[in-house]
Parts: sequence; C-alpha cells; structure tokens
Amino acid sequence: MPREHGAWGILLIPLVTGAWIGQPNGDRIVSLLLFATAALGLFCLRTPLESWLKVSPLRARNATERRAILYSICFYVAVSGLALAILFWRARAYGLLLLGAAGATAFLAQAILKNLGRHTRLNAQLTGSLALTSTAAGAYYLASGKLDRTALIVGG
Repeated sequence: MPREHGAWGILLIPLVTGAWIGQPNGDRIVSLLLFATAALGLFCLRTPLESWLKVSPLRARNATERRAILYSICFYVAVSGLALAILFWRARAYGLLLLGAAGATAFLAQAILKNLGRHTRLNAQLTGSLALTSTAAGAYYLASGKLDRTALIVGG
C-alpha cells in the first residue's frame, strides 16, 4: 500500500469533487464506482511496481518478498484492468484513454525527475500531484458523460 498519507487525499478528494460536479445519476454511479476501483488499484500498484523495478528505497530482500510483490502487482493489474475493461465495454468511456495517457505521462515524468536527484524532488512531487488530481476530470467525465472544458478545468 502507498505510504504517502497526503497522496491518498490528493487522489480521492479530486475524484469525489469531479463526481459531485458532474452530478451523476442512474448507471453513471456504477461507472464512477468502477472508475474509483480502477484508480485505487492503479494507485496501489505504484509502490510494488517501483519496488519490483528497484527504483524505490523499499526493496525485496529475499525470494518470498519478491513473490509477494509479484502477486500484489498481478492483483492490482487484474482489479484495475477488469474495472477499466467493464468501463470501456459497458459505458464506452473511451475518453479515459486520453486522461490515462496524460496521467501515465505525468507519472513517467515524475519517475525521471526523481532519478535526477534531490534538487528535482519538489518538481517530481508536483508532477505526481498533477497525475493524481486527474481523477477529477475522469470522475466528471463519467458522471456527466462529457469530456469538455469543464472536465479539464476540474482536473487541472
């Protein structure tokens, strides 16, 4: 599980805010729950994935720990993948691909900035925050059915 307490808030508060502004009803609430499941799964995936790739201070020390990390990676990928697959199939929420690409780019930029050293730490944290707050745009999109200027303002 991610250790950063503030990151949980930076993920969840925009998600709830975007959903609230989008005023969901009916089937859209199910889509929002699936989106929240996918977002939480992907958020939880980051810590074991960083450990597996050895880019985190937390590293597996033996085969048992490496196996546990691999199992958690598989679990989080399966949960997130299933939730997203249902969203794409059932809700035709293809706009999430655009938002996901933006979030993935931000997390990649964050990883690069982290590897550059301590002098880029603040920029890395700000970049990661940008990726986490993109859940607001995704939640608004699923709640309202529109990926428009309001979604970008809410998520940005």
